[in-house]
Amino acid sequence: MGGALSFAAAANIPGLACAVPFYGVPTAQDWSKVTCPIQAHFAATDQWATPEAARAIQAAVPAMELHVYDAQHAFMNDSRPAVYSTEHAPTAWAHHFLAYDAMLTRDAGRIADAARRAGQSPLG
Repeated sequence: MGGALSFAAAANIPGLACAVPFYGVPTAQDWSKVTCPIQAHFAATDQWATPEAARAIQAAVPAMELHVYDAQHAFMNDSRPAVYSTEHAPTAWAHHFLAYDAMLTRDAGRIADAARRAGQSPLG
């Protein structure tokens, strides 16, 4: 559900800094409203959140970065040994953190400038 909500947030929350969904597909969205970067993670053998569904979203949001791993749905869930991928989960985490770092660092200057213009400290 979290991946689907991340995608839906990207399509419906103006000003969102970034979205990094993991194996989730939302109901129909107006993808033309996406203004934030998206980095998506899917499992090649997922029968629910299929790579084909991810590629359809990517066709509508060409700037979306898509990673497809040779794994099953929930391959990041280390409390489910039957599907957890010791090979792909660390790679996906690394991609995830690099994406947040890049996306949020990009917005840090914009946020600080807006706070200064409003007469506030950028640190709160």
